[in-house]
Amino acid sequence: MILIPTFNAEVFLERTIISALNQTKKVNIVVVDNCSADNTIKIAQKHNVEIIQNSVNLGRIGNWNRCIEIAQEKKVPFFKLLFAGDVLKKNAFEEYE
Repeated sequence: MILIPTFNAEVFLERTIISALNQTKKVNIVVVDNCSADNTIKIAQKHNVEIIQNSVNLGRIGNWNRCIEIAQEKKVPFFKLLFAGDVLKKNAFEEYE
């Protein structure tokens, strides 16, 4: 699972999502938005990813912690926090399993 914590990330989000979608291994992608006021949600909606919107702004670290909680709730054996602007090699998940 790839969790992408976001807040007003419209400038960098698309390339990050695309790098996650281009993994050679199928992986679930969840964008966890922290009450963005820009086009972050619209960009995420263009792609086939799960979007979770916080009802209140949790702050940067609070949103990271929310991502970890989501991974625990979904009981995934492995997850990666991928921040807006970061990109992954195509085989990143194959290398780390």
